[in-house]
Amino acid sequence: MKKSLLLMGFLAITLAAIAVLIVGNILAQAFLKLAQPLQASIISGVALIVVAVVTVLTNKSIQMKQLTDQSLRSQKVELYNDVFKLYLRILGKNDIVNNPTQKEIQEFFINKTPLFLSYGSNEVVAKWGVLRVTPIDPDDKTYKTLFQLEELMLAIRRDLGHGKSKIKKGDILRLFVNDIDKYI
Repeated sequence: MKKSLLLMGFLAITLAAIAVLIVGNILAQAFLKLAQPLQASIISGVALIVVAVVTVLTNKSIQMKQLTDQSLRSQKVELYNDVFKLYLRILGKNDIVNNPTQKEIQEFFINKTPLFLSYGSNEVVAKWGVLRVTPIDPDDKTYKTLFQLEELMLAIRRDLGHGKSKIKKGDILRLFVNDIDKYI
């Protein structure tokens, strides 16, 4: 059944190509019999129409891409801000910020992972995956988790359009970890 459908499709495409060639040949012969000034006018008119159609289609394609990017960007910003807020709560060991419980952190990871799959760039998804399976150890003196968090934050910044950055290791962490320079 599949082979016969495939054969019929191939036959239809072959017949259509032959028909196009025959019609094209007839039109070409008729075109060559026309006077040269008329040929030039027809070529100019066809070129003008082709350029107009290509321009319109290109602009529509660009507009659709921009609308899609704009829609995704708003979703990304909301998701990424939630991530930043959670980690600032985790790092904020004072009376002003209430630290999240382990259950809150687990729920956050469970709820946000599908959103990362939908909205995150490949790099952000990979960094999120690494951070997600790294246990948060409050006694970690190497700040391994923090540096993984910083890598995620840099990937997020790139995903939001900040491009090539001259931010070095520790520059983002320095914004909320006072003694980070000891561990770089």
